[in-house]
Amino acid sequence: MKGLGCPMRYLTLSILCGFLAIGATCRSSTRSPDADGPAAGDTSPGADGTSATQREAATAVAETSHDFPVMPGMTHACGQSVLSADGTEILWDIFATTASPEDVAAYYKQQLGTAGLEESDGEWTWRAPPGQEQPDRVLGISSASAWHPDCPGLPADAATLGNFSNMLRR
Repeated sequence: MKGLGCPMRYLTLSILCGFLAIGATCRSSTRSPDADGPAAGDTSPGADGTSATQREAATAVAETSHDFPVMPGMTHACGQSVLSADGTEILWDIFATTASPEDVAAYYKQQLGTAGLEESDGEWTWRAPPGQEQPDRVLGISSASAWHPDCPGLPADAATLGNFSNMLRR
């Protein structure tokens, strides 16, 4: 799709955070969710076929996503940017792990506390900043068997998903 600055992989229509949104997937799973444009630096392939820049970006993705810590052992499965009719851009990334939803929730309760936490039916959602009607950032933890967007990089043995997102209001 011309004008996005990247090849369009998927076109989606979704309702996320109460917004009707149309989006296109542009990000590679080896790029940081905060990366813009083409990767800079060393692009020569290493022994595993990835460039040094891609390996560095993958490491950065594993440490934080959307200003939330990423639990050790979680792997990036997919991500997307969607644009709502009012111009709000929603960026999200799904990370997967074989740890149980309860173990993942316990990790995040220890890391983030309970401010902004809503728990319901085995799902945990942190909204930041807490108490804000339309949060800037959201972290949702749920079972991999719960509904989630189509995620081609989702490992078959995933037990729990972390959906990291933020909204950019224009």
